[in-house]
Amino acid sequence: MSGSSSSSSSSGGFRWTVVVLTCQHKDSVYSFQRELELRQQRGSLWEGALVLTVRDRQEPLGSGGATLNALLVAAEHLSNRAGHTVVTADVLDDAHILILHTGRDFPWSSCSRAFCWLPPERADRRVLAPVCCLDLLLDCLSTQVCPGSPPGVWVCSTDMILTIPPDFALSWKGFSGVRVLALPGDVSYAASHGVYLSDQQGQVRDIIYKGTKEQIQQAVMPDGKVPLVSSKIKHTFCVSWCQSSVSWFQSSISLVSSGVSLASAGFSTPCLFLPLVLTVYVPGGHYDYLTLSGKQHVDRLTCDRTNRNTLSHIQVTSCSSASSLEIVMEGDVAVATGAVVQHCHLQGPLVVPSGCLLSGLESPTSQSIRQLNLADDIIIQGHRIELGELKLNVFTVMGVSSDDSNASFLNQRWSLFYSRTGIQPEELWVRGERRSLLEARLFPVLHPRGGAVGLEGGVGWLLGGGGCPRRWREAWRLSLKEVLSLTQQNAELQWREELLFLVGRRRVIDALMSQTDVCLLPCFRAAVLGGQQGALLETLDNSAELDVAARCLSCIADVLVCMAGGRGGLRTVFPVTAPHRPDLLVRAARHYEGAGQVLLRQAVMSSQRFISIGQGEVPPLEEWQEVECPARLDLAGGWSDTPPIAFEHGGSVTNAAVRIDGKRPIGARARRIAEPRLLLVSYAGGRESGVSMETVCNSLDDLRDYCQPHAPGALLKAVCVCSGLVSLSSQHSLGDQLMQRWGGGLELHSWSVLPTGSGLGTSSILAGALSSCPTFPSSPFTEPPSLCPGSLSRLGRCLDRSWQQK
Repeated sequence: MSGSSSSSSSSGGFRWTVVVLTCQHKDSVYSFQRELELRQQRGSLWEGALVLTVRDRQEPLGSGGATLNALLVAAEHLSNRAGHTVVTADVLDDAHILILHTGRDFPWSSCSRAFCWLPPERADRRVLAPVCCLDLLLDCLSTQVCPGSPPGVWVCSTDMILTIPPDFALSWKGFSGVRVLALPGDVSYAASHGVYLSDQQGQVRDIIYKGTKEQIQQAVMPDGKVPLVSSKIKHTFCVSWCQSSVSWFQSSISLVSSGVSLASAGFSTPCLFLPLVLTVYVPGGHYDYLTLSGKQHVDRLTCDRTNRNTLSHIQVTSCSSASSLEIVMEGDVAVATGAVVQHCHLQGPLVVPSGCLLSGLESPTSQSIRQLNLADDIIIQGHRIELGELKLNVFTVMGVSSDDSNASFLNQRWSLFYSRTGIQPEELWVRGERRSLLEARLFPVLHPRGGAVGLEGGVGWLLGGGGCPRRWREAWRLSLKEVLSLTQQNAELQWREELLFLVGRRRVIDALMSQTDVCLLPCFRAAVLGGQQGALLETLDNSAELDVAARCLSCIADVLVCMAGGRGGLRTVFPVTAPHRPDLLVRAARHYEGAGQVLLRQAVMSSQRFISIGQGEVPPLEEWQEVECPARLDLAGGWSDTPPIAFEHGGSVTNAAVRIDGKRPIGARARRIAEPRLLLVSYAGGRESGVSMETVCNSLDDLRDYCQPHAPGALLKAVCVCSGLVSLSSQHSLGDQLMQRWGGGLELHSWSVLPTGSGLGTSSILAGALSSCPTFPSSPFTEPPSLCPGSLSRLGRCLDRSWQQK
């Protein structure tokens, strides 16, 4: 089974058979499962893939044991899908399996490194959604690395950001074995990571993990870099070693499922696979591991290569080289250089000092933040934890220079902190316990006399603000490590979603009120996928002021169509009774579109207030007045200036006027005649062709079908009505109107030598030519015609098609 043709898809990229995400905590299994399913709905994962989340086994089996456990779960589901009653490795032969490890808790993101949100906002996404480490990894694998690969198993960690040059292409022709992807790094950087030591053929001889400089120097490549271990391995179950691999897999699975340690059973995964491993070095690539360093994380979010104000709504702010990720800022909020605000709803006035990181803070905490003694380079986070049935918001504070490997807190040595606060080490760590920053019980959660401890009472005192040591000592305190272990993942992700939808609604309001040509469809799709269509529709209803009402109605129609999920048929106009079925939703959308067109028509008609027409001299009877026009070449942007397209993308049209065979191909002529009637003549194939259709209008009833494209002389009738030559709502007959205003009737001729359907603007230009004849009255519209903008052109095209059919 070759992967090149069968494993790629236009939707969701690479066609994975199974995607498994391993989780450290039990509640992560359910919340992360929903995150994977959301990515399927958004199109970043192939919709046919089986997505699973598996909790890591409590036994310390390591990543190898977690991989085998995940593979066992995948094999169980695939075996069941294939109709087997027991687990069999045969189902893996033709499967493309991706196993992702979330790893340990990450102090700067409550939802692990995998779902750590990053600044890039994907402009090409169909759905408004954040970008996290997991998304970047899936995109890298699905579009650059995996296409064309044979069946097998990929094992990847989600604790890093990989960047691969766009011109990188990995060949899978004739491949069989195990491959690893190696990204270039500096020798100094590699001292804290692993590097591959390979021979000239790329076969791995050893893996040097946190080696000495001399050891790492052995792996230096011709470009002066070393191949870093990127935690991305490709196992391919091919015929050349399928039998031994499956036997090893079955033996290992039986041990894992029975709880036996692989090491104690004599199995060594690296030793088994190392002779078969080939490295693929990616020159120009970049590997960024998400370390525990707060400073590195803040720098990562504010570096020049990232975007600013991602998925954010900011009312009034002053930002300089700052980063905002999925936030709502109301009032005057000043964010200094190098600061980061993420997952927050803040209300000003508020100043965020340089180098600070605020994360997970809700609107009520804004007042408390204003009262804090905030200095530069401080990290304040809000966490949603669960203790039995008790759900609390807990706040933690750190310095960006603090990590678990040095002896400092709030960017100062512990000795200074002890001296300032009077706290003793024994109050932070149990005697004999390892003294690390992550395990220091610093943060008050509950007070015996005051209940939950808020931001100001807990974090504020640690920062040198209000409060007292006695209340701090009396409170039940947690370490950051304990806070992360108690974090309710579902609540964290739900809070982020609420902010995302709020930002989406605010963006919609901003786009409407400022009348900017911003595409809002990604916001609509995100709201519908998240079940937030009700709040979005209410926002649109409340925003339907007169000057933006037409666009609001068009937006409501788009939301209804998103709710229909691509079902329901065409947007035909029928009465709507209960718009909950897809077909009724689409019909309701068409009603809203129709209402929007009515408003647009009224807006177009309002232009008559700015037109003044004077009394002109009426030409003599029987004297022809003639107009010829060039054709139009639509070079770019045709119809983009027509609502509702112009609402979302703006209008930018480039045309060129051209002659055909040295002549203007489109023309019209008119003359006054004595009989009080309209004589309308349309030539097919040019005036000299002799093929024409003559229509005589003796009464107003003969003109009432002017808005029906297939009616005889429809375009000429439409010009007479829309120009105000005659009024269909008048109490006077057609003859009386013509005699009273023009002293007789009118004979109109029109022609075009252009072929039907040429796209050269025949119908619209022809309508303009008729209106421009000197004999033709140049008066403003006297009544709103039943034509929306652009209908004259469409009417003419329909008329051309009807002539072609005849």
